[in-house]
Amino acid sequence: MSVTSLSDDADDCTTDSNLERVRIVLPSGDFYTGQWSDGVPNGLGKYLLTDGCMYEGEWWHGRTMGRGKFSWPSGATYEGLFKSGFMDGYGTYTGACGQTYRGSWSLNLKQGQGHISFANGDSYDGEWRAGVQEGRGRYVWKSGSEYVGTWHGGTFRGVGLLTWTSGNQYDGLWEGKLLGQVIEAISPFGRQ
Repeated sequence: MSVTSLSDDADDCTTDSNLERVRIVLPSGDFYTGQWSDGVPNGLGKYLLTDGCMYEGEWWHGRTMGRGKFSWPSGATYEGLFKSGFMDGYGTYTGACGQTYRGSWSLNLKQGQGHISFANGDSYDGEWRAGVQEGRGRYVWKSGSEYVGTWHGGTFRGVGLLTWTSGNQYDGLWEGKLLGQVIEAISPFGRQ
């Protein structure tokens, strides 16, 4: 490991006398520059991995903790809150292909309320659990059709209303598809 201490640097505004600014090349080839305490990143810093990934933000005793930004070589990014090394709290993920998710995270998975805009123009706004749509949500296709209702395991499940761009609607039960148990079918010309 190669360490260069920068603790006398005029840019170091920390009041914790145990923190020093360093530039370190780790045995793995990873590179860290930033605040350092007790042999680990602590405070603000940037960590560049040999695989091209990078984290820049707050550290607490060697783990990403607080606000930060993680970037992948593909061009994907996550900017938001981290806890114990995980995306955890509110944050924005932008995929390499253009999809964007803004919302709550827990242990690197979408969890709670969130909004995703897909690269194809579709979007979903609603509840998430363990990385998939779960609970109430609204999915809008680029065409303008929309589904508002309950989700389970990432699919329509339970009661929901699908409105096509033609104005036709299906208000009924779903199990990932129409179940045929129509509560009410409505066309633009009135109830059927």
